[in-house]
Amino acid sequence: MIRLAFTRVWRPRKGQRVNLQEVEDSLRDVHARFDLQALNYDPWEARHLASRLQAGGVSVYRSQLGKRAGTSRVPMIEITATPKNLQQIATVLIEAFNDRRLELYDDSDLRRDVTRFRVEERQYGFRLTSPRDEHGHGDLGTAFSLAMLAAS
Repeated sequence: MIRLAFTRVWRPRKGQRVNLQEVEDSLRDVHARFDLQALNYDPWEARHLASRLQAGGVSVYRSQLGKRAGTSRVPMIEITATPKNLQQIATVLIEAFNDRRLELYDDSDLRRDVTRFRVEERQYGFRLTSPRDEHGHGDLGTAFSLAMLAAS
């Protein structure tokens, strides 16, 4: 059984960007609270943040799925959007829901993002996509799918 313990969404203030210091501080706090074994991230959005966390004593791993390099310190693992990784993420999430291995608390943002996922066939197989709407591009759903990959 996989239980969702925490979600957090950062929204930019009007006319500004998301405050990355708040995100960084929150990630350190979450790691201290839950002793994370892995924190998967998309380098497109978080490479700079991962670099700052690493400089502050949080290890960053760049690797293929399941093949960590570096020390046993925790927790960030760069997951690039390769066809293999995208298909693995979709598989893990679909199987977890189908097998009823998830215990989620009610989070309206997560529910909205996850229910909007679509399976898209590609030459290499399939992947999950999230249509853009007035709430964004499914960022919490994407973060959840990366967390599910780590949990699996």
